[in-house]
Amino acid sequence: KKSSSILNLDAGIMRVSSGGVENGLAFCIRLEFQQPVMLLANKSFAITSTWSTSAFGVAGRNELRTIRDKINDFVTLFINDYLAANQK
Repeated sequence: KKSSSILNLDAGIMRVSSGGVENGLAFCIRLEFQQPVMLLANKSFAITSTWSTSAFGVAGRNELRTIRDKINDFVTLFINDYLAANQK
């Protein structure tokens, strides 16, 4: 079984996809932050990813918490990086 979730938060997107394998769950997690940027060549704007991270793995049916823990780790990493880059 394959599933995908997308969470839009203003200029950010979090995508989590998973698919079944024998005796477990294969997973792919990608967290990215997108925002508008100005292209210097023609002064136009585009939306692009300015931060991202991803992971692939397999979790046994009794280890599905592994996927949630990895998502939590990525969100924490993003928050720390965002705060470090946007200090007042």
